[in-house]
Amino acid sequence: QARNIYEEAISSVMTVRDFSTVFDAYAQFQEALLTAKIEIHGEEESKEDDKDRTYYSISVAGVDQVSEINDVDFLLGRLEHLLDRRPLLLNSVMLR
Repeated sequence: QARNIYEEAISSVMTVRDFSTVFDAYAQFQEALLTAKIEIHGEEESKEDDKDRTYYSISVAGVDQVSEINDVDFLLGRLEHLLDRRPLLLNSVMLR
């Protein structure tokens, strides 16, 4: 829901200064999400290394680990897409 608000704000700002403020906040928000997901993934890996695991728990942990990696890749792709769109979004604001 926060992403929708940021997207709406970017599409409705009228000045370059406002755009820069909103865009920077949006990029920081995306970076914070990505950093948090990476930290959570790292903590879970270290916890798994400390435990005695049975075959069943290894297979379940493997599924969770793949899911976490996909989440990180998804968030990274979302951040890259936002940063790639910056020049187009800025031009849109300048044309308004």
